[in-house]
Amino acid sequence: MRRGRLAWLSAQSLGLLLGLLARVPEGLAYRAAGALGLLFWALVPGRRRLAAEHLGLALGLDPAHPRVRSLVRRSAGALFRVALDFARLPRWIRSGRLLERVETGAFQRTFEQAGPGGLIVVTGHLGSWEVAGAA
Repeated sequence: MRRGRLAWLSAQSLGLLLGLLARVPEGLAYRAAGALGLLFWALVPGRRRLAAEHLGLALGLDPAHPRVRSLVRRSAGALFRVALDFARLPRWIRSGRLLERVETGAFQRTFEQAGPGGLIVVTGHLGSWEVAGAA
């Protein structure tokens, strides 16, 4: 199978799986998404090496350092959980429960003072920023 076709099939399969996980109970869905991330981590050594190289550079550590390897492994699970957040986002918006998903305590006063024009918030790319942006 050609590389492009395999990438397309992988993306379609993942989209279907995340769509299904968006409809099952939350605890089960997030455990399954984390497990999928670990499976991805195990099956795609090229991506694993690349992530370790980049994280090693960012932390000033050798890519083979145990801390780097642990962070890369955990980040794979987190990546799939964030993708699940994105798949669940339309349901949270429709149900009016989106703001229950986002911790805004530290910024609440700023949001209240923004007025009808809104505001632009610049943050680090941490957590589920797609959900935070929608909130």
